[in-house]
Amino acid sequence: MVTRFFAIKDFVDTSDDELADLMPTRHEENKLRLLLDDLRAFKSASKKLQSDEKVTLLDVRDLFETLIERHPSDAEYLAANASVVKNPAFENACVKVLLGKEMELTGNNHELLAAFATPVSSRPSNDEDDSNDRDGFANLCVRARYSVSKLECAVASSSSLPLETELSGCLAMPVIRRFWGAATVSKVVNA
Repeated sequence: MVTRFFAIKDFVDTSDDELADLMPTRHEENKLRLLLDDLRAFKSASKKLQSDEKVTLLDVRDLFETLIERHPSDAEYLAANASVVKNPAFENACVKVLLGKEMELTGNNHELLAAFATPVSSRPSNDEDDSNDRDGFANLCVRARYSVSKLECAVASSSSLPLETELSGCLAMPVIRRFWGAATVSKVVNA
């Protein structure tokens, strides 16, 4: 309705006394503009939450916190401890994990998230064995070598200056090219 008012306001005949009485004053019109801006912000947040399939609790919390900063009265409905939140402790634990702050989790937080933890097994499952057969021995070797070289580069670069790291990478390229042909590089990049 507010959007419609601004769309037709210039076409309304203000010389008609009956219509002129119904038209908002300049002050009221400015308030309506602010209201329209606020409604657009809420609409944008609502559409983001409804349309994006990869929205995490962290994204939701960021959106809500921003809306609360602009409209403190909405904290009652959008805050992490609002009455509509079924389990605020669980939500806070999830947000901590998404922020990479697992070390800050308490024992209670660990219990809340235990159902979502993935078990770590030392032996690959049958599904992984099947994927290994499909990938082939050569691809697995290339991937393993690539992983090891990434680890070696990370360790080497952590103890050197950025310029030294860049130079050592450039110097190693001819050696890498000798072992990795164009086909191998293509397979690794497209894997």
